[in-house]
Amino acid sequence: MLVNPKYKKEAEAIGEELISRSISLAEKSNCNIFYTTEWKNSSNNKKNSLVQEYGVIWQRLYAKYGFKPAIIHNFDKNDVNICLFNLSQSSCYNDFMLSHPLSILSISGGEIGYKGGLAYEMKWTDLQTDDFLAFYIEGKRENVMPKIIGVSQKVGGIAFDAHINDTSDVNNLGEGTFKVHLVNHGQEPLVTYNTFLAPKGITIDKDKLSNAISEIRPGKEKSYEVSYCIEPHFKKPKVSSNTVLITWQLYIENLSTYQVSTGIRMDNVNLL
Repeated sequence: MLVNPKYKKEAEAIGEELISRSISLAEKSNCNIFYTTEWKNSSNNKKNSLVQEYGVIWQRLYAKYGFKPAIIHNFDKNDVNICLFNLSQSSCYNDFMLSHPLSILSISGGEIGYKGGLAYEMKWTDLQTDDFLAFYIEGKRENVMPKIIGVSQKVGGIAFDAHINDTSDVNNLGEGTFKVHLVNHGQEPLVTYNTFLAPKGITIDKDKLSNAISEIRPGKEKSYEVSYCIEPHFKKPKVSSNTVLITWQLYIENLSTYQVSTGIRMDNVNLL
């Protein structure tokens, strides 16, 4: 979003209205995590004078509305773009910050090794207790939709790591799979409940993996393979990255609810 230069004096007020209405639209659409890409000020970026002029204004406004930096280093080849995430509707973020209000946010500043691949890390740490909440984000603007692919948390004797694998290639029948993993790193059992969220027109295998209550003992891991099917007349959403998300919604008793997502690249899918 940009404001025409001839409205420079009103740019900040117009920007607030644009951001506020966008957030309202996201909330009405039941989004609990949303993101935006924004420009980084760069003296070397001579082609984008408007970007340099309005970059600080937009970043200040986004921060006012709860957006925090998630992907900065090497987000694009020229390192001009950054990605900001807003987690204000996410129950796990709100629950953690409610009991750890002085937690400090740190970001990886670049991709780090994660589960055999690469991801960006956002992590809130309580320096008094060493409790933490961390999100692992994958994606590149206009190529692969930025999404949270993993989450880790420690609160007292409860600690876990949950992540989701990329979807497999979709076959001729519009079918594919992905895997979810949950590891108990804590001292107490984890009682969990799983559901899977997908856009209308994509069905998730309704076997024991979904809507199932299970218990994971300390030091143990559970992995599930989940199947999905794209209906023949599924309507591709009009998004720049051409990616459709399937989200694993994980509820952990005595903690909170967590969402991690995998993506289906729709440019590789042939539908009738």
